[in-house]
Amino acid sequence: MAGDEDEHYTVLGLPSGEEGFQLSSEEIRRAYKRKAFELHPDKRPDDENAKQKFQKLQSSYQVLKDHTSRNQYNDRLRLKILQGRRRRSSSEPEKKKQKQQAHRSFPIVLLLLGLINRIVERISQP
Repeated sequence: MAGDEDEHYTVLGLPSGEEGFQLSSEEIRRAYKRKAFELHPDKRPDDENAKQKFQKLQSSYQVLKDHTSRNQYNDRLRLKILQGRRRRSSSEPEKKKQKQQAHRSFPIVLLLLGLINRIVERISQP
């Protein structure tokens, strides 16, 4: 299977996530044909990366056209989505804690600025 870091749906110009999971095999096939026509190296003689882009397209299509590999890929994507949500939700308490610490630090900063201002005033007086 192609690297999981590749977003196979996006490579084919399709929506990813839950919307991508709902696509039919026919929709995936049509998207592949459309992109294959667009990215074929013979159509892009001036693009030195055309062959690599086309191979990536083929690799993504191989994953998505096969029912079993597509289901496995979708399961991994769902897991990544869930892990991302967990990370974000677990970082919320950390953000709240940082915000509280900043609020507690603010009066101290004001006090220090006041002291610095007094020192500067005394130094600058003749």
